[in-house]
Amino acid sequence: MSHRRPQHAAGYDPSSSSYSSQQPIGGGYAGGGGGGQPYHYGMEQENDQHVGILGDKLSQLKQISIAIGDELHLQRNLMDEMDKDFDKTGSFLESTMRRLNIMARKQNGRWMWYLILFVLAVFFYIYLFRYRR
Repeated sequence: MSHRRPQHAAGYDPSSSSYSSQQPIGGGYAGGGGGGQPYHYGMEQENDQHVGILGDKLSQLKQISIAIGDELHLQRNLMDEMDKDFDKTGSFLESTMRRLNIMARKQNGRWMWYLILFVLAVFFYIYLFRYRR
């Protein structure tokens, strides 16, 4: 059994996993015949254009991500302020309910009669001015 090395494409060095610069694949240009300089120059130009386009897109993505980060920071601050406002409102309502409960216990039901009279007076007022026109 003989150990022969496999045949590779021209200019390929299997030990370096790359093509050598001595002879490009296909003779160095698209037609495969000699004079590879114009083909390489065209490819380099095309690659430079693609790199420029990618750079522009990356800068756009960077600007978008910065804008998203700024918006998130602003929204987080707004949510923190709203949370504080809700806490203040909750404490205010809690203290008001506590005061109402204390008042209701001290009045022995008299406040309920005052409330009923107030509601009846409001309905009477609405009835008089609504239907008397």
